Amino acid sequence: MVNKKNIYFIGILFSIICIYLILAAPNAPTNLVFNNNATPNYDEGTFTLNWTSGAGDAESNYSIYVFSNGSNYLIASNNSVTGYSFSNTTEANYTFIVQAVNETGFGANSSNISIYVDTTAP
Repeated sequence: MVNKKNIYFIGILFSIICIYLILAAPNAPTNLVFNNNATPNYDEGTFTLNWTSGAGDAESNYSIYVFSNGSNYLIASNNSVTGYSFSNTTEANYTFIVQAVNETGFGANSSNISIYVDTTAP
């Protein structure tokens, strides 16, 4: 039997579900790839890191983190473009992680991707 309490409960439950779906943190970016060269070793330290936004995250911004020589730091943040270009990068091993951000907060990290920058002339 449907009564006012059941209708009230269903209305509240529906509202909570809608708020959760609207305010959910973004999904992790996927498909990280380096462009501008065909191998994981890039001469002259110039390359581009690209990724695909997580499913349903058209309005996300991104934080790009790099890990190198035992240190980590944030390279860029609040950039809705799904790529970032690097130039004049010094010779070293680099590992990158991208994290989506929206008005709700930070989403999950992407998987990591690594590159060795070799600036030595062949």
